Amino acid sequence: MLNSLDRQDFFAGRVRRAAAGLGLALALSLLASPTFAAAAWITAKVTGTVILFQQGQWAELPVGSDVLADTPVRTLQSGRVELTSEEVTLSLGPDTAVQIEQSTGHLTRVTQFAGTVAVDARLGPGETCCCKPPA
Repeated sequence: MLNSLDRQDFFAGRVRRAAAGLGLALALSLLASPTFAAAAWITAKVTGTVILFQQGQWAELPVGSDVLADTPVRTLQSGRVELTSEEVTLSLGPDTAVQIEQSTGHLTRVTQFAGTVAVDARLGPGETCCCKPPA
């Protein structure tokens, strides 16, 4: 039989677990909301050969295509592409390889593996865009 102190500890533990579960559910719902979801990038202009890596293979990228975050994009020797997402435009020159990571709607991180990338960003308060050049 539980004494009153054990009973209080038992119920306090249940309340803490319920609150933690509620906090996790709230955090997951915020991450799934459109404000916090990663925006798709749109190919505004394509010249020459531009390819992206999806579903385990490289595929040619036509104008107007969506490029999701964390998808590698490459331009070949004849290729150039302009990718846009909200207020950020990336212009990739020939022989360029990048991967765009966008963990929230406020941070855009571009990892450049090769080539030339020009960034045109009209960022609001609290928004950040960073480009990591090749090593």
